[in-house]
Amino acid sequence: MSKRNVKAKTHAPTCSCLLLCDDVVVTHAHDKHNLMGIVGSIFVRELPGHVGGFVAYARTSDLHGTEEVELVIRRPSDNEPVMKIRATFQSDTPLNVQTLVARVPPLLVEEAGRYMFSAESNGSILAQTPINVIVPQETKP
Repeated sequence: MSKRNVKAKTHAPTCSCLLLCDDVVVTHAHDKHNLMGIVGSIFVRELPGHVGGFVAYARTSDLHGTEEVELVIRRPSDNEPVMKIRATFQSDTPLNVQTLVARVPPLLVEEAGRYMFSAESNGSILAQTPINVIVPQETKP
């Protein structure tokens, strides 16, 4: 019989929901989350401009021991982050679902376009949500 080379199993957490919202209300009586104003587009009068504040909502599972998850909003032109939130989760069993509700401070946006809101762990993207930043164009009479 030959022995097989057994590699250590690598894993990444799972993110089943990643949203940017106006607000998230947690009802402790029933342990429910009420998401208000899910953000898909943001209108800015002029650039550069400040937008927000918002609330990030992420649900993760398949966490093994202590895991770090980073929520990032990246600029469209160069993929550089304009916002980062780091959260460390501790889970005894991977079947547990962990929910992160985090305040996002006002952001300075310097260009219009499709920003990507991502949940990342150890360099892997777990989930992404596009956020369109739109600057209204003036129409000539």
